[in-house]
Amino acid sequence: MDYRITTKSEQETMEVAQNMESEKFSNMIICLTGDLGSGKTVFTKGFAEALGIEENITSPTFNIIKEYMGG
Repeated sequence: MDYRITTKSEQETMEVAQNMESEKFSNMIICLTGDLGSGKTVFTKGFAEALGIEENITSPTFNIIKEYMGG
């Protein structure tokens, strides 16, 4: 199943990311696509915050896989 979500602000992007709990979506894979400045890093920061990840989140644009340890 494929879901696409469009947000209109940084705050809205953070809220969407913080509400994507893994319990709601088992075996979830998140693919972030978009031009530079489209909000991929903002989403990643919000998602990481919701998981309790305290590492400095950097842009995932030029990475194939970026892993963070969290709860």
